[in-house]
Amino acid sequence: MIEETRFGFPTRFKWGKVIVLLGFVVLAPLSAYADELVEIAPKEAGLPATFTRTLDSILQEATDKKQVAGAEAMVLLGDSIVYHGTAGFIQKVPQPVPMHEETLFDLASLTKMVATTTSLMILCDRGEIALNDPVAKHLKDFDREGYRDITIWNLLTHTSGLPHLVGFYEKYRGKVIYRRHLFDLPMKSKPGEKRVYSDTGFMVAGWVVEAVSGKRLDKFAEENIFQPLGMNRTYFNPPYHEWTDTAATELCPWRGEVMRGEVHDENSYSLGGISGHAGLFSTVSDLAIFCRMMLQGGEWNGVRILKQETVEKMLTPQKIPDENYQGIGWWLQEERGQKVGSLISEKTFGHTGFTGTSLWMDPDYDLTVILLTNAIHPNRKDAERTPVRQAFHRVVAEGVEGLVR
Repeated sequence: MIEETRFGFPTRFKWGKVIVLLGFVVLAPLSAYADELVEIAPKEAGLPATFTRTLDSILQEATDKKQVAGAEAMVLLGDSIVYHGTAGFIQKVPQPVPMHEETLFDLASLTKMVATTTSLMILCDRGEIALNDPVAKHLKDFDREGYRDITIWNLLTHTSGLPHLVGFYEKYRGKVIYRRHLFDLPMKSKPGEKRVYSDTGFMVAGWVVEAVSGKRLDKFAEENIFQPLGMNRTYFNPPYHEWTDTAATELCPWRGEVMRGEVHDENSYSLGGISGHAGLFSTVSDLAIFCRMMLQGGEWNGVRILKQETVEKMLTPQKIPDENYQGIGWWLQEERGQKVGSLISEKTFGHTGFTGTSLWMDPDYDLTVILLTNAIHPNRKDAERTPVRQAFHRVVAEGVEGLVR
């Protein structure tokens, strides 16, 4: 969509392929081409000549300062990849291994968006669930005092009242016993009363997917999201042959080893690596496809994953007391500004992950920024995710804002 000033110059445009015609750069609309990702030089898109060099230096500085062990990032304008860079190490201990392109990363809480929220919204589109359904309609053990009023919407907006993080893994293994002891937890608030970010709520969200679909969360997501989109290196529990191409996370005191190829999150690990809150692994290229699907209203390469009106609903600020930055699953502009530095428009949305991952999109500029780091390697206490996120997004924003005519 193009919005014009009174002088006829575009102030917003949807990026497509870049065509050089008689020496002029022309931005052709996406609708004229089949969906595909194409790498182009930043200068072909009108970005500053220093764009790549500056972003490279930000990643390198973050690794030099040991804020993160390693990083891989990708920036897209429409279907055009205008930056793809790496820095640092896949792992530093027990021996250093340099980072390379298409490394597999433990996405941590990006699982909530890429797998769990998307799966639930697919089920909504099919009419198999509704956002205002009580969780107890699908999980019968929730039909008890204090829990029967929790809805699927509450889970996806972190308003269930369930606590953020509980160390189930210290005592228990498996979702049957996890679910049994879930009800021993003190509620943080009444459902809908306030937003309390909750890993526990998203564990439950994953169980809802399984109860309704009759399939394990990983299988449902694979069959209905990853395979249709061609995200061929996105999975829970990566196969063993992928482990050497996977970024290491923490030298875990609980497990006594560097986590590489197995999920870092302890609760997810104790659930067999498959949970609604954490456990997914992916690459920048696979995530780029997922982000393009979101920015194109739920469709990519002729495959529709979500209805357009469903995507619009997901990106609408939800009515939550004292909050205005929570969408359906996704975080919106206000929360994003605190965590990763400014992009451009107020329509920006995205999410982060504890391991050091993040993805953010700006629909007004058809902009995608994927920044994957293994910040908690070799230990979480030295991780500094915020500085690299803020610096990286600031440079991207400044470069893209300069393209506005």
